[in-house]
Amino acid sequence: MTDSRRQPPPPAASHAYSRVAESVLFAVLLVLLCVRPLISEEFERADLGFLAALGAQEAGPTPATTTWLDAALLVFSMIALGLRLRLRQIRIWYGVGTVLLAIAVVLSCVAAGEKRIAINAGADLLITVLAGGALLGVMRAPWMWRLLLAALLATAAATSVKCIVQKHADQQLTEKAWEQRKAESLESGDTEQDPTLVNFERRVKSGEVMGFLSHSNVTAAHLGAWALIVAGLTLTALRTSLKTHDASSRGVAGVGMLLLAPLCYALYLTGSTGALVAVAGGVVALVVLGLAARWVSGRPRTWAALLLAGYVSVIGAGAAYGIAKGTLPHTSLAFRWYYWSAAGQGYAEAGAARLTGIGRENFRDMYQRYRPPLSTEEVRNPHDLWVTALVELGPLGLAALAILTAGLVTNTLRAVRGPGGERALPARSSPAYVAIVAAGVLLTQLVASQTITAGSGQSERSAVLLLWLIEFAAVWAIVFVMAARACFDARLDGSWLGAGLVAALLATLVHNLVGFSLLTPAGLSTFVLIAVCAVALRRNVANGNGVTGARVAVTAAVTIAVGGAYVGLVAIPTTRANALLDSMISRLYAAQSLADVASAVRQGMGACAVDPFDASVPRRVARQLAGIATADAGNGEERRDWLAGADTLDIEQRRSWLARAESAGLTSLARNPASSGTYRVLAKIHDALATTWQRQQGADEMRGELDLAVGRWRRAVELFPTDPRLRIDAAATMIRAWHASGEALLAREAERHLHDALAIDATRPVENTSRLSAEELAFVNELLGEVGENGESSGAAQDH
Repeated sequence: MTDSRRQPPPPAASHAYSRVAESVLFAVLLVLLCVRPLISEEFERADLGFLAALGAQEAGPTPATTTWLDAALLVFSMIALGLRLRLRQIRIWYGVGTVLLAIAVVLSCVAAGEKRIAINAGADLLITVLAGGALLGVMRAPWMWRLLLAALLATAAATSVKCIVQKHADQQLTEKAWEQRKAESLESGDTEQDPTLVNFERRVKSGEVMGFLSHSNVTAAHLGAWALIVAGLTLTALRTSLKTHDASSRGVAGVGMLLLAPLCYALYLTGSTGALVAVAGGVVALVVLGLAARWVSGRPRTWAALLLAGYVSVIGAGAAYGIAKGTLPHTSLAFRWYYWSAAGQGYAEAGAARLTGIGRENFRDMYQRYRPPLSTEEVRNPHDLWVTALVELGPLGLAALAILTAGLVTNTLRAVRGPGGERALPARSSPAYVAIVAAGVLLTQLVASQTITAGSGQSERSAVLLLWLIEFAAVWAIVFVMAARACFDARLDGSWLGAGLVAALLATLVHNLVGFSLLTPAGLSTFVLIAVCAVALRRNVANGNGVTGARVAVTAAVTIAVGGAYVGLVAIPTTRANALLDSMISRLYAAQSLADVASAVRQGMGACAVDPFDASVPRRVARQLAGIATADAGNGEERRDWLAGADTLDIEQRRSWLARAESAGLTSLARNPASSGTYRVLAKIHDALATTWQRQQGADEMRGELDLAVGRWRRAVELFPTDPRLRIDAAATMIRAWHASGEALLAREAERHLHDALAIDATRPVENTSRLSAEELAFVNELLGEVGENGESSGAAQDH
């Protein structure tokens, strides 16, 4: 990443100042990177309507949390790079890769449909890469990489304990709470066959642990990497203690053995086959690199070429098998083949976006358009690092990540030193920095995870905080202090520790052939920390350069400009839009009168105007407003007193809400014309408007709204052709428009959609939860029978 060259020693006062500045910057950057795997971050909030309808707006991280953490990371990275870095110290591979990545992120954001998500996720990727270089640039003392290693061990311990607690203590309570929520959801009007509800229930009852994150596979990638590091550290400490009888090394070995068992058990509990396979490969790499340390450290480029050639061969073999067979072995890989084949087809037909990419986290719209009928999942990314890079960031992004990966593997292999490479005992760091890092991680995690505000009452919040203190804070702090003390005192030979670090990086890269952990804030931050630790093991550290007043002034100006631009263009709009959206939903489901609803509606319309790059917020506002206007958001008296007389609500009031819903939907559509979901919402809005005109005997107006609805449904189906329920909804409106206008072509088009829906459903396994329910099949029969009255029915669904 960066390199330190020998410089003339600066004056003593300046040198002392530089050491303090470097130590503080190191501590802050370490905290900001280390906390990411300890909180659940998302670039887009999951939209689980059946939970929102129950008022289940539990505290938790929002997309705004990620933007503010990135803002802090960007500011301190700019300060570190500005004060400590010289252009001649930048490694070519790191400089070229970072510049190409920056260009790719900018171009892909311009081309993206969901621009806000693309901007936030692209910025996170670039900022984390910059932070890695900044962190390494300020690591000029041997104790720093040891403190970093201790932080990794503490995070590993806290995550493994969290996973074990989830499995053996929380799982039963979670299932019990879910059963209560599910009953309330069904009372509110949801159906038990709703695919979203069914899949959510399956995930709740699967028993797969997730630690602090929101996906078991991402947690598994972390656990596997940490286990390999702990294994390498333990072997290093055991080897050193046998040679030198060093008590501190025995202490390090004891810490390692204490952590290894829960890490491996937690990895097993995630249920991630991909992570287990990757870790098995990592174990092989650990053994080979550890035994061949002398040759590896002497020829890092040769070994890097061999490793990368094997990696590319695995990719080539998988692609060749998939192309030849049309699928991959094992159900999980077969589903991923759907993702990759759809990505390939979408990329081939992407036009100009083949050069720019479609934007980070924008794969969902592409997948919906090209998803095979057999696939039933809706995913946000292709579950492969390199496919994602090409599709989302274009050729420049793919080249950037390839350059950064190749350079990183080559440089981290230098950490695998041969025997006799032990360093002299380092000078201990000030206990102050241990305390700063510990306090920083714990407090940042407490605030960012919103644990401090969890619960509806004081007693509940106190209970949550007590659990946080016992299950997380105490575990993390105790292991961190123990590991720091042991690592500071011990001689740590670089061969096996370096092999463990490199094996962790390689296992992560292998797992990301079928996963996406490196494209999450938690996964990439952990990867960067491991890489920085590996590079720092062998790096020759020079005295810090003196800092002139002019350099401080320039750094301050650039940091203020860049940081201010990020805060103004990313953090503040994201925060305000999500806050207003949350407030609207909370007010809507707590409303006791139409006046309360009107106030919530105004807040929702305000959320649409806050961020001109966000298409998701106005789409959700439109969905919510359409729901209250049609009274289909639930009508339980205990939660919806104002909806108890929904059938007698003033039609003009309904129409006013629907008009605002349409305005929000059109705002979303203008920002992202490729969203099938937005067209679906707008179609339902026009359907509802047609109903209001029908009640007022406005035949012409009703036909006009139905024509608009039919047009919206056609476009929605065009953008998502393999969704049978979408086709059924479209057919229902077309039949309604046929009755209103007498146009037989609409009946024939509706019939085609119904039969297409049945054909798509028939390709899916009988046990699949996304199959059409008996009620839905009965509805299809009814619609086909209705069309058949015209004398051209081609069958019903009873034999389906």
